[in-house]
Amino acid sequence: MTRYLLVLSTVTTMGLSIVYGEVEAMKTGYEIRQLSIQKRDLTHRLKEREFQIASVTSPEKLEAQMLAYNVKLSSSHLMKIARLESQETDASASGQGNSALTRFLVPTAQADTPR
Repeated sequence: MTRYLLVLSTVTTMGLSIVYGEVEAMKTGYEIRQLSIQKRDLTHRLKEREFQIASVTSPEKLEAQMLAYNVKLSSSHLMKIARLESQETDASASGQGNSALTRFLVPTAQADTPR
């Protein structure tokens, strides 16, 4: 009788182990499926965003927006350079004197304004 119970408990434990393994395999399969659906959706959204960025930054779209806001650009024949006085006063106030930052030169841009 003891031998019968030992064999029965061993077979039952092995059976439960097999069932547990099958259930875990199914759970893992469901999780893999959900993650692959999520990956597909995110990849689709990424492609949509890349298309939106490409369409927004296209030259035709930018030109249309500039026309809508009546913006006209022209290149300047004069290259002007101006010194930033505010940086000089900030640097001298902090005690740095005539450093390279205080002599920083910046090109100025010119744009035609609509009249």
